[in-house]
Amino acid sequence: MLKVKADFLFYLIGFIFIVMFYSLYMSYKEEEIKNYVFQSQQEQSKPQLLYFGATWCGPCQKMKEMFEQKEIKSQLDKLAFKKYDIDVDTGEKDKWAIKLVPTIITIDKEGKIKRYTGLLKKDEFFEILSKLSN
Repeated sequence: MLKVKADFLFYLIGFIFIVMFYSLYMSYKEEEIKNYVFQSQQEQSKPQLLYFGATWCGPCQKMKEMFEQKEIKSQLDKLAFKKYDIDVDTGEKDKWAIKLVPTIITIDKEGKIKRYTGLLKKDEFFEILSKLSN
């Protein structure tokens, strides 16, 4: 019985350390992202839209088709728009802590970051772009 309690205590302490280190890591990532946003906002005056997808992802292919539609494309032209393939651009994927695709990250003129994950409806996506470009 004492052995079971000792093992449980050992695993509990290990779990606590893992949670603490993960929390520190995510704080570091958040600070790194804030620094990136600050630098990029100084470099360009346009709001930014970052798109993360993959060639093997069905919803990502539907999002790419949406990017080519006339009304969406006209809104994207008002923004600093960057596309990333998570299988190729692993550094950007890691920098932004991308876990699911498609993911869209918007950065407005004030540097506020919003993240959208999953396939967006055309109307929803157009509304996001309109708010961002105005």
